[in-house]
This record gives sequence, structure tokens and C-alpha cells, in this order.
Amino acid sequence: MTTKKLRAPIRLKKVFHRGAFQIALLFPYNHLLKERIKAIPGSRYSKTLKCWYLPYDKAYYNYFLKANIPFELDTNTETRQAALKSDKISIGTEKVTDKIASTEKDSRNQLHDIKPVNDFKGLKKIVFNKGKFVISINYFKDEVAFIKSLRGAYWNEKEYKWLCAGTRHNLLKIQKRYAYWSKEAYDKIVDLIDQTQSNPKAYLKTDPEDSNFIIVSFTKRTIISEKLKKFSARQFDKKRKLWRISNMKVSKEKLLQLLKQEGYTIYDQTKDDFASVAYTNDWSLRKKHLLNKHDEKHQEALGLYLDTMIRERYGWSTIKGYSGAYIKYLLYVEIHSFDISADSVKSYLSELSLRKISYQEINRHQSALRLFFQKIWQGAPVEFDKIPRPRRPKSLPKVISKKELRSIFSSVKNLKHLTMLYLAYGGGLRSGEIIMLKKSQLDWERNQIWIRNGKGKKDRVIMMSTVIRNILREYFREYRHDGIYVFEGAKKGTPYGRTSLSKLFKRAIKKAGLDHRLTLHSLRHSFATHLLDSGTDIRLIQELLGHKSIKTTLIYTHVSNESIQRIISPLDTLGIEKSGQNDIN
Repeated sequence: MTTKKLRAPIRLKKVFHRGAFQIALLFPYNHLLKERIKAIPGSRYSKTLKCWYLPYDKAYYNYFLKANIPFELDTNTETRQAALKSDKISIGTEKVTDKIASTEKDSRNQLHDIKPVNDFKGLKKIVFNKGKFVISINYFKDEVAFIKSLRGAYWNEKEYKWLCAGTRHNLLKIQKRYAYWSKEAYDKIVDLIDQTQSNPKAYLKTDPEDSNFIIVSFTKRTIISEKLKKFSARQFDKKRKLWRISNMKVSKEKLLQLLKQEGYTIYDQTKDDFASVAYTNDWSLRKKHLLNKHDEKHQEALGLYLDTMIRERYGWSTIKGYSGAYIKYLLYVEIHSFDISADSVKSYLSELSLRKISYQEINRHQSALRLFFQKIWQGAPVEFDKIPRPRRPKSLPKVISKKELRSIFSSVKNLKHLTMLYLAYGGGLRSGEIIMLKKSQLDWERNQIWIRNGKGKKDRVIMMSTVIRNILREYFREYRHDGIYVFEGAKKGTPYGRTSLSKLFKRAIKKAGLDHRLTLHSLRHSFATHLLDSGTDIRLIQELLGHKSIKTTLIYTHVSNESIQRIISPLDTLGIEKSGQNDIN
């Protein structure tokens, strides 16, 4: 009976990395083994090689032997990072000596010259100067052919020298051929290259011919093209000579991760393609936008769900929220191997309740599932009336005093920003109503502002106060544009961003030194509360705010200063005149 020889847990391999030979330590991931290797002096991890390595030196090899880790030598060197001069390694017996090189101090033009030890086929000198390699070498046919293969290589007739682009790619090829620099000098030149050259750039934008794909273009291709060939969901357009990647969310995230690993500065212009999707009436574009955010296997089910909501005229924000909740439920069912049923719904909602998420979030998920089971699902019905909704917290709105409001407004110097904040407080407008406000909604003759298609698809009219009227006129004199929206965004014809509006308010309260928990909606709360303080009828406030129920408006009675001040405390009826004294003997 023959016994199978056990393979050593680690293989040692001679590789060329970072301008010098190294000892690669190759092994399947093992936490305990990794900790032992980390304790060896000189050990480092390479993201490029995806392994740990030691300097190719006898001293470090002896450090490894003292760690008492079983190993075997790998003599196969047919890899890109393998040693070039020998097919067999002799770690531990070969005497490794570093080439001694002299370095000149880096000047302001980043001149860097390392003198060679050997005259390799007529090689005289290599200088890195102003982002280029300057090579002085005697004529040899093979060496000229090699230099011409370098990127950006050309012959300078005046100086009788070869010049090529000072890139990492060229540096690696030169070092592999001539072994010109020591490890320390090589690392210095790598740093200089990084300083002289800006990061390569990648531009992503939606293909105008097919919005299901993203067009990718690069300023420097390096090895990214080779990696894209192995990338899933990709195509190469031969006519236009460009790469196309599927516009699916999963594919896009993998692409962005790959570009970041290669050091690319990413300009994602696909975000701009859908920047106005919230303001368009083209529901096919909106549907495509939501489908592209999720995996292909869920697109058919999500498509039916979206069609139902679009057909019943749900609002855009509701459709976005419900579709996200629906997909999360499907993922939950897949992970836990549940069937789509009442039990899976109860289990899913119970798990949500255990997380630290808001009442509104849990309520949204329950409403999204109710819609699915009542309008789309053909199986056994789910009795949602028997599934209790979470308790709604009874929190009071945050109100800003008039003194604090003056401080906020005085801290804003930009006229456009100040005008938007005036509308939020002076008209009680929501953030979405401010950014979607159109010029046609301003009734200058009657001093009114029409709010069209507000929350709940309701229209209402609010007063245009004297202050708002004056600041709007001043704003239009300074910001003249032909767009339909009162407040345009960075892109012409699109409204101001909701996030940008929220951020400018946060900056204003920070300058004013107020509570950072205040939000832009606090201006709307303050509008209602201050109207109530001044004696305005609660029914009229309800109309100005656009509330469906008077119960929603009555919450401001709990924070109204005027209402609270009218109440007499029973302590005041005891006849106690001075604090701290008791007249009762």
C-alpha cells in the first residue's frame, strides 16, 4: 500500500517585484499561518502579487527558517512576476548582493540619475528628468528595438539620446531588461513618477445609442484593457472603438471597484443622465432607471410591480421607496429559503422590528408588501389587517424662535440661498415644493404663490408676503435665466438639488451656533407655530400647510408659546410670593 506524500503548507518562489527579486510565500489562506509569517522580520504583503514576500537575501531566508514552517521550493518561473535570469532557484545557497548605486539629489525639475554598475550592451546612462526617461546607449539592433517598444519612445537627434515616457510601465520594462537600479533607487523613482504624473482618469457615461450600456473611456489605458477583456457583461464596439459595460447596478459597482484598484480618478457622468429623472413625465425612463439599479433575476418581478404602481398613479417618491422595500423582501425570501407567503411576511417584518430603524421605514415596508399581495400576488391572500403596524412615536415638532431665525438669516450671504430659506419660513413650503417652484406659479398681481401637485398630489395657494415679494424681485434681477424653474440647478433647465438645499441650511445653523439637529422642515414647523401664536385660525393654518386632516395641524397647539402662556399653573394659585419661602406654618 502506497501512502500519498502530504504537500507542504507553503511554497517559496523567486519573483521579481518592485524593482528587485523577492521570495514569494505562497499558501492558501490560513489565519494562524499568516500570523506566523507576519512575525518574520522583513515580511510584507503585496496586493499586486496577492501574497506575502521577503527580500531575496540570505539573512531574511534564515529568518524564515527559524520560524520552523514546513515548505517546498517552486521552480516553475513561467509567470509574469517570475525571475527572468534563471529557471531554477537556490534560495539559501545563492549569495544575493544588492547593486550599489549612487543617487543624485532630486532637483526642482525632478532630475534623477542612477549610474549603472555594468556596461550592459553599450548602456551608458539612464536619467529620469521632467517626467521622461533619457537613455544614453550605444547602437545595438536588439536594444534599439527594445527601446522603440517603450511607450512614447523617440530619438533626440540634437542630444543623441533616446527619450520615452516616464511611466511605471516603462520603468518596470527597463529594470527587467537591464537591472539598472537598486531597490531603494527604484522605489524613489516610483515616487517621482507618482508626483510628476496625475492619476489616470476614467470617464463613464450612458451610451446614447442604448441606455442599457455605459461607455467607458480612459486617459491612460495601462493594463486596464486586458482586465476589461475578462470582465463580465462587457462588449467592445469595433466601429466606435470603445468599451461598453452593462448599466446594471451590480456590473457598474464591479467596474468602479476595478477602476479604483487600478488607481483611476473616476468621473461618473451616468449620474447626470438620471439627475432629472425625478422631474420628467416620461415614466418609461423612470422605470428603466429603477430596473437598472437591481439584479437581472429580479427585473421581471420588479417590472410587474412598477407597472402596477405607475398604472395607479403613485407618486415618484412612493414608487422609489416601495420598489426598494419589495426587492429587500425578495432577497430575504431567497436567503432564508422561504416561500412567498403570510409566514414569510410576518417573519420579515419581525426581523425589521429588531433592527434600529425608524417607524416610518417599517411602515413603508409593510405598505409595500400590502400592495404586492393585494394587487399582484395570485396565491393565498395575506390578512394584513391582522398584522399590527408599529407604534407611531408621538414626537413634537422642533420650533425655532424668532430671535434664532434672525440669526440664521443674517448668516446667509448668498441671495439665492436666502430667498429659498425665506420661502421655507415665510410660506411654510416643503423642500420639494421650493425646488420644484416654477415662475408660472407666482401670481404677482394677487400676491399669491400657487403650489401645484404638492404632497398627496394636492394644490394649494399661499400668500406672497411683502418681504418674499421684494426678495424675489431682487433675486430675478441678479439671476436672470430662461428656465421654467425659479431656482435652477448646476445643469441648465433642471431644478435646484434637494440635498444641496438641505446642506445650505445646515451650514447656516452651524454659523448661527444653533442645534445641529434642526432641519429645513423646522422652518415649516416654525411658520405654523408662529401663525398660531399670532392668533391665526387653526383651520386657515391647515389650508396654508396643505394638511388633509385637522389632527395633523393640531399638533402645533402643543408647542405654541401663546397657548402655553395662557395656562395658569396651580402653583400660582397658592399665594406663594417668593421662591424658596413657605408661608404655611
